[in-house]
Amino acid sequence: MAPFSYNERTGQVPDDDTGSETETDTTTTTDAPTGTKDATTATGDEFDAPRAKALIDKLRLAEKQGKTDAKALADATAKLAAIETAALSEQEKVAKERDDLKAGFTALEATNRENAVKLAVFSKQAEMGIADSDLALAMLDRSAIEYDDAGQPTNVGDLLTALLDAKPILKGTPAKPPTPKVNS
Repeated sequence: MAPFSYNERTGQVPDDDTGSETETDTTTTTDAPTGTKDATTATGDEFDAPRAKALIDKLRLAEKQGKTDAKALADATAKLAAIETAALSEQEKVAKERDDLKAGFTALEATNRENAVKLAVFSKQAEMGIADSDLALAMLDRSAIEYDDAGQPTNVGDLLTALLDAKPILKGTPAKPPTPKVNS
C-alpha cells in the first residue's frame, strides 16, 4: 500500500489507480476538539493564534472603551439637563422677581398718586374755604384726576371747585384746632 499523499496547496489527493490528483475538501481536521478548525483554511492561510488573540483583545478593549464612552456621554447628558433645569429655574426665579417688582412698583405708584391727591386737597382747603377736607377727599371723583409726567395731579383745583358747587355743604370755615393749654 502506497503512503498517503496530500497536496495542501491545491487540496488534491492522488487517485489510487492512476496516480492523478482529484479535488477534495480544502479544510482538513485534526485531533482538535469538535467545533475548532485546523491550521489550514479555505484560502490556504494558516491560523495565527497570537494574531487572533491580539484581535480579540483589541475588540474587547474597544468594547470596554465604548461602554466607558457611553457612560461618560450619559453622565454629560445628565449634567447638561441639570444645568438647563437650574438655568430654567433661575429664569423662572428672575421672572417671578420681576413680576413681584412690577406689582410693588405699581402699588407704590398708586400710593404716591393717592398721597399727591391728598396733599393737593389739603393744600387747597384754606384757599377754597373747604370745611372738611377729608369729606371732600372722599367725595372727589378719582377717575377724573389728570396727572403730569411726574405723577402729580394737575386738575384737583378744578375738580374741588365743581365739587363745592355740587355740594355747598362742604363750604365753610374750617374749624381751628384747639389751642393747647399751657400750664400757667
